[in-house]
Amino acid sequence: MWYVIQVLSGQEDKACELINLHAAGELSRDGRPVLKECFVPRYQVERKFHGQYRTLTRNLFPGYVIAVTNRVGELNDRLGRIPTFTRMLGSEKSFVPLDRSERAFINAFTTEKHRTIHLSKAVMEGDEVVVTEGPMIGREGWITEVNRRKGTARVEVNMFGRTINVEIGLAIVGRRPEK
Repeated sequence: MWYVIQVLSGQEDKACELINLHAAGELSRDGRPVLKECFVPRYQVERKFHGQYRTLTRNLFPGYVIAVTNRVGELNDRLGRIPTFTRMLGSEKSFVPLDRSERAFINAFTTEKHRTIHLSKAVMEGDEVVVTEGPMIGREGWITEVNRRKGTARVEVNMFGRTINVEIGLAIVGRRPEK
């Protein structure tokens, strides 16, 4: 199961390192690993510096990391040993894993050990965005807003039990003439 861990914003990588240090490779009482994977979901974006474009990565969900485990109670016990703020999301009675559609959103764009959404490229056809390259091909309907200057698109998804707008990289590379 996938669980969301809230951490200090800007400290996602450090928190993931500490979680891996305290839980990865550790075995539970029944001999199974406590932690399968801990990752920070990211996306690529292009920025122009001194006339040249560079590909950068940004956090998809600032302030959150995702842990994959079947031993949530034992993982939570190990989180208590981490000196920085970490808290598993859930209700008062239990920790709530991501549901199938939330996992599917992340898995649609990433793979295990490589949790970065690659930059998509698109052209404008009138007022419509047509993705020509990258993971957003065929998913134009998900896009709610495009910021051409920043090279990003906002995508509305259900995540963490609510609807949120997520920013991903989308470079508009041209305009097709209207038909």
